[in-house]
Amino acid sequence: MHSYWHDGENLEDAGVVGKIAQKIGLDAGKAVRAMTDDNYLSAVYAIRQEAVREGVTGIPTFISGSESVYGCQPYEVLEAFAVRAGAPPRS
Repeated sequence: MHSYWHDGENLEDAGVVGKIAQKIGLDAGKAVRAMTDDNYLSAVYAIRQEAVREGVTGIPTFISGSESVYGCQPYEVLEAFAVRAGAPPRS
């Protein structure tokens, strides 16, 4: 995520994925092959379908009961959401 958010890298580019994988000690070839592997793509598709069913429209998304908070939110918004969801407030 650092490569995407901080460096502006295109995570759909095989060359970029291979470079990142190698940088963090993973096999670059395996990482690139995983991008088109039917098993991984099926899992991603299933997760996407679940997100659509739950009404997810942005990331990150936090869901508690019928309430959700999504996108980049200030700490206070997330704190209030967590308290409404039953988390004890910080003292």
